[in-house]
Amino acid sequence: MNRFDFYPGDYLRDTIDLRPDEEGIYLRLMLWYYWNEKPIPDIRAFLIARVASDVERQKTKWILERFFKLEIIEENGVNIKIWRHKRIDREICNHHQSLLQAR
Repeated sequence: MNRFDFYPGDYLRDTIDLRPDEEGIYLRLMLWYYWNEKPIPDIRAFLIARVASDVERQKTKWILERFFKLEIIEENGVNIKIWRHKRIDREICNHHQSLLQAR
């Protein structure tokens, strides 16, 4: 998606207790999810969040566990871990429905 609706009240309510670095991690994960229109592969989460240190990795794991839900899916006989975000999935679905209606 090239754009998405942003709800400041919802965002602030959910993130008011985050430190700036934690908020940056969460925003990067959210933006990647919207841009790719798919869940975050667990194996790429640290790369997507652009973290390097062990402390940053711990924070990223905490952000993922707090805001996302871990799922295991099977692709070509291989189990893959992905992180889903309920609100983002709903917004992507609504976006696709709007595109279909516009056609």
